[in-house]
Amino acid sequence: MNDIATDRLLKLRTVAEMLDASVSTVKSWVYKGADGVKLRTVKLPTGGVRVQSSALHEFLNRFNATVEVKRKESGLKRHNL
Repeated sequence: MNDIATDRLLKLRTVAEMLDASVSTVKSWVYKGADGVKLRTVKLPTGGVRVQSSALHEFLNRFNATVEVKRKESGLKRHNL
């Protein structure tokens, strides 16, 4: 398991964009899970949550899924894990 200090923290919106899913779907994975597996998050002092990139990899591996790096049409936005 990666240390939080060295692991990238992702906003739920960013995870949704990476997976071409809605933010509601990502929230559902966080709070309810998918097939009994929840997407682990880190709670911030402000009350918000972030997903560690390693937790996203673990979650996707459970379903034999991968993340394809996507670029917006402008070519300015890119997601890397």
